[in-house]
Amino acid sequence: MSELRLDPIKKHWVILAGERAQRPSEFSITVETRSSDECPFCPGHENETPNPILTLSDAAKDGWAARLIPNKFPAVDQIEEELLPVPLPHEVRRGQGRHEVMIESPLHDDRQSRYSTSHLASILGIYQSRIGEFINSFSCRHVTIFTNVGYRAGATLSHPHSQIIGLRQVPGVIERELESAVQHYKMGGSCLFCDLLKADLESGARVIYSTDGFIALCPYASRFAYEFAIYPRWHMADFRDVKAEEMQSFAGFLKACLGAMDVCLNDPDYNVILHSAPAVSDQANLIEAAYHWHLEVIPRVSTQAGMEWGTGIHINSFPPEKVAQSYSRELLRENTIAL
Repeated sequence: MSELRLDPIKKHWVILAGERAQRPSEFSITVETRSSDECPFCPGHENETPNPILTLSDAAKDGWAARLIPNKFPAVDQIEEELLPVPLPHEVRRGQGRHEVMIESPLHDDRQSRYSTSHLASILGIYQSRIGEFINSFSCRHVTIFTNVGYRAGATLSHPHSQIIGLRQVPGVIERELESAVQHYKMGGSCLFCDLLKADLESGARVIYSTDGFIALCPYASRFAYEFAIYPRWHMADFRDVKAEEMQSFAGFLKACLGAMDVCLNDPDYNVILHSAPAVSDQANLIEAAYHWHLEVIPRVSTQAGMEWGTGIHINSFPPEKVAQSYSRELLRENTIAL
């Protein structure tokens, strides 16, 4: 049984999911580096995973190109029951939601930068459909979609995959983004994200790459070495609103940026996290006007230590302006911007 417990001092939620301790690699200090003969995500091992929710076929190879499955060890429970209240000051709720795994490729050693643009666009389209399915089928308020690549990024299997988790609570990170965005909108009637993008485009110092549709940049206050984010150039709160033709462009844009990262950092471990508007019905219009979906990419090439954990203040040895120059040079050198 999964529980969501609130820290009454720091005001953050913690998921207690005891069943996940049963994962073979739960206390391993390295990522599972099984060969394709042993990997449960590889073709021929389909019976080792739950039955697929959907499958992308690969007609050329008479097999599958991607499989979406329920997580065998979910962080949350797909149930509709509440826990009994506990005495204050503590707060606990049943860890309700859904947890799915997207096996993105049949190739054991594949990377997202090596996918075809059309395949990556198909994966992104599945993300869209799952967000809609989660929000429409149960009391889901936010869907978190993320990729962990490599041990330093938290991956427990090396086979390329991503995860989709729908929660009945809005996570603290999204709440803080919303609070800043709504405050800015109420003061000036404009989107905070749009205003920041405009300033970054005028400066150009931290812009990695931009097209008519999208922009990749290193945040002004980058927490991690070589982190970057991708935003649509037009205002859009919800990732589900990206149209099919725009998704193809976004897939090519993302592929190019990930390729530059892989070359610059020699195929690093990394996280990709999608930030999209939550489903909060009583604030829907305000969120639509104030929020702006984006994708965060965090290479795991630096270590967080006592300063970061003790104060929440990150120490970054790589100024974002120099990082943006490195990424931009690589994009030009490899001609990957010719999408």
